[in-house]
Amino acid sequence: MIASSTTSTRDNNGTPVDGTPVDGAPSNGSPSNGSPDSASPADAPTIYRAGPAHYGDLRQLGALISDAFLGLSAVRWLTKDDRPNAPHVFARWSELHIADALQRGHVDLLTSNDSEDDPEPLAAAVWFTNPHAEPPRDYDQQLLRAVGRRSIDRFRTLDTVMADAHPGGQHHHHLLLIAVRPGLQGGGYGSALLAHHHRLLDDAGTPAYLEAASADSARLYLRHGYTHIGEPLTLPGNDSPGLWPMWREPKTLPTAS
Repeated sequence: MIASSTTSTRDNNGTPVDGTPVDGAPSNGSPSNGSPDSASPADAPTIYRAGPAHYGDLRQLGALISDAFLGLSAVRWLTKDDRPNAPHVFARWSELHIADALQRGHVDLLTSNDSEDDPEPLAAAVWFTNPHAEPPRDYDQQLLRAVGRRSIDRFRTLDTVMADAHPGGQHHHHLLLIAVRPGLQGGGYGSALLAHHHRLLDDAGTPAYLEAASADSARLYLRHGYTHIGEPLTLPGNDSPGLWPMWREPKTLPTAS
């Protein structure tokens, strides 16, 4: 959905490696939860592929994403009927999809240290590697428990709008969420996460799809090889388009001579 020197990887064949640290320095100019991300942090971050052990971090990751996204017009629309509980509602919705991604995709965590024992997540990217797979059988019940009766109709509408626009056919990875901790946005952390996963996609020859959450982030995604596909997605009653669907073809890597 609401997606905000290069990263090297030890997973060049695109195979997920749970909990493996990947050191790298971010490049400039990436979107992050709708905010510009044009600087580079002084210290190279560490990126982990989250594994089953990170289920215990769902609330922490949900809160990080919620904090980063609350100012976006689409999120304000989603939580309009339960505004006092908006941070909690969007955090729980994020937790639901993070848990699903740990089964049907993966979650990349950018941390402030190189130890996975107690990493402090500064940024996260939630990818689905099989986006056309059916959601969990009890998804409706999970959604109700996550967002509550006041908000569920709006989140169901979001699901429908996104599903109707999602491209079919060609296998691809779907970036549902990318978020950087408030106060660190603009520090290049979103770029590091994108560069890390894009390298894997390029190695595998796999395209990527996302829905940019703002016009600013859409312009920045253009700089990362994405192009617009179709018209912006409008949520009912929202005066401005809420999401911009975008597609990235894999870059052709040079062959060794």
